[in-house]
Amino acid sequence: MADHARQHPITVLRRVLEVVRSGEYAWKRAQSSARTQRASVLRDQIPVVFPASRQTSGRPRVHAALRTDGV
Repeated sequence: MADHARQHPITVLRRVLEVVRSGEYAWKRAQSSARTQRASVLRDQIPVVFPASRQTSGRPRVHAALRTDGV
């Protein structure tokens, strides 16, 4: 909604997306869960580790490399 708020009134966006005002505010206040934060770290680190192995390592070796790096 934030991306389109400059183009359309927020009330129109809420109605089209079927979002109640309280739900929008709750979503804005919500923080990412610990699992989501860990997944984000992995999404950043795996593309670094995998090419370093000339893209030949499978999941066990990538996992081991991440653990070695403290992830």
